[in-house]
Amino acid sequence: MITSNGKSGFNKKDLTEQLAVRAGIPKSTAAKTINLFTAIISEALIDGKKVTISDFGTFNLSERSAFEGYDPQNDRRISVPPRIIPVFRAGKKLKQSLNVLSIRNCSIKSQSEVSVQFNHLSKESLEACKDRHNYSIEFSDTDTQSIEKIDTNGLDAEIPTVVLTLNKPLHSLDFKVVATIPHVDINNTLSSNAITFSVQG
Repeated sequence: MITSNGKSGFNKKDLTEQLAVRAGIPKSTAAKTINLFTAIISEALIDGKKVTISDFGTFNLSERSAFEGYDPQNDRRISVPPRIIPVFRAGKKLKQSLNVLSIRNCSIKSQSEVSVQFNHLSKESLEACKDRHNYSIEFSDTDTQSIEKIDTNGLDAEIPTVVLTLNKPLHSLDFKVVATIPHVDINNTLSSNAITFSVQG
């Protein structure tokens, strides 16, 4: 199970750097974009509006009732007034990415090697991830390549990774990695449906 305990945090600086790299924009532009994005959400919440970002989640407001608290510095009871606080409810796709096995990323290491990263692995999935026969490479022209061997040394890493060696060099940099690996789905049911990741070179 993935938790934030024991792992380094991810702050605004990290988000700025990631956005700059992935969008191919200067860090200053990325920082301005993030500031604008958070300002728009904040303003909508201040206006009492619910903010929904499809697949990601919903920002909303929740009212906390007044209650009697305790002030330890002055050793006395105090009345805490009602408060309005922002709350976030994760969307279906975000929940799936945290709880359901998926391919996080794929990269081409060489003409015959492809690196595959998973979001996480459960005991239901671990052994199947080690079997080269559970993977294939599919191309848009319906051609399929099988896997000659698999390097599983990276499965114990923080981001579980395997390196697939193909039976022949890639004939296109646009392809789909298909992994048929048992996993528990969003309904907490064991599924054998294939998981995929599209690569566009």
